[in-house]
Amino acid sequence: MLRVVLVIALCSPGLSNEGFASPDAITESEVKAAYLYNFAKFIAWPERSFATADAPMEICVLDDTSFGSTLREIVYSHTVDGHPVQVVNVTAVAGAHDCHILFIPSLQAKQVRALIEAIGYKSIVTVGETQGFLEEGGIIQFALQEGKVKFQVNLHAAARSGVRISARLLGIATRVIQ
Repeated sequence: MLRVVLVIALCSPGLSNEGFASPDAITESEVKAAYLYNFAKFIAWPERSFATADAPMEICVLDDTSFGSTLREIVYSHTVDGHPVQVVNVTAVAGAHDCHILFIPSLQAKQVRALIEAIGYKSIVTVGETQGFLEEGGIIQFALQEGKVKFQVNLHAAARSGVRISARLLGIATRVIQ
């Protein structure tokens, strides 16, 4: 549990992961999972995105059960704005209609454009880890820089999806596409 708390704290916007004492202590997957949870704190979805005031915030993972397990461990018993965080593994975009965040792993690199087009204008924050993810219409892209997990944001894609990203989160992105 201490490991989970450390990962979340190190990935919180406003903090940096410069202080990792041992690069092997925390995995890349754990850092990405903590970022996904923290992204949810700094994104505003339209009210219609939640059926009720206490409906779950769904963070979905497309076809990657291993990462889904890591994410589930990171977000266990956490909430965002009164919404319990729930991790959902989906095997197709069609199963992602209730998702608030959809993580598209590199395993899906060849299908990114088709997946994002299938989502259309739904209020789903797409997060990917493949080169060119933002240019394909994704909203947030993970990128390794000097061995550290960083992220970039496509504000145009966010606006198309009807979500608003906090200036605080944008301030620590390494690149923002207007």
